[in-house]
Amino acid sequence: MGTKLPFKIDLFDRYKNIFQWFYFGNINLAILASLISYLSIYDKNLSQVLPIILLIFSGTLGLYSFDKLMLLNLGYQDSLSLWTSNNIKGLYLLLLFSGGFFLVSILQLPIKAIFKLAPSVIISILYSFETVNKKPLRTKTFLKTIIIAINWSYLTMIWPILATQSTTTFSFVLLFDFISMALIAFAITFPFDIFDIQADAQQNIKTWAQLTGKKKGIILSCIIALCAIILTFYFSNTNKVPLLISGFYAVLLIIRSNYWKSKINYLIWLDGTLWIYVISHLINKLF
Repeated sequence: MGTKLPFKIDLFDRYKNIFQWFYFGNINLAILASLISYLSIYDKNLSQVLPIILLIFSGTLGLYSFDKLMLLNLGYQDSLSLWTSNNIKGLYLLLLFSGGFFLVSILQLPIKAIFKLAPSVIISILYSFETVNKKPLRTKTFLKTIIIAINWSYLTMIWPILATQSTTTFSFVLLFDFISMALIAFAITFPFDIFDIQADAQQNIKTWAQLTGKKKGIILSCIIALCAIILTFYFSNTNKVPLLISGFYAVLLIIRSNYWKSKINYLIWLDGTLWIYVISHLINKLF
């Protein structure tokens, strides 16, 4: 299933198809989401943890596969559209695979955990689906990046903890970790809107990047990432080191976003922010 893309990655040329599916098929992102979720509840029983990380993995994979297919159907053209159009059958198979595992995993969860998951699932559906007389939330003015950031932070940092608690207890430390992760997620996804300014304008989608412009948008992203670093430094506890390291990496990544030239190249380096969080979190727990 070869796909000719408008760029060249010499280092991975031999395994290009595998590499493309790993990144552009969002398998890498699904793995990262499930790993971050696991780090939130690593001290729980395996019987509690396994359905949660399986659900996060399959849900992330399914949602992004569906979103790619929906965008293609709507005529949305960006730097990944060519790859999507040449791999439709594979994406449908991923969607089927992830949907099956999502159902299996959700049936293993207690009812309370499913209710706590429901708001995020509803928002995810409304983000991509076109409901009766209403366009997807992703097309609403300025909502696109905000929804991604909040939903990502809730699903990977908050919901796994809530799902494994018999009673819900409020924690300021957890709240600030949630806010810090959401701010980092917003900051590193903002440049995607910059890359997509023309494509979003063609679909009449209003984004923050259109409001700020390219240069001011990068400055705003850096300020938001720095806010996340400050919050983490003063209020975080168990997640302080990984969040700080990820925050500083995010600032460097955003500053250099012009260097990556395209959305595709930026995507590859963006996932490094999450891998740094996972690896530094593991090192922090070991030592």
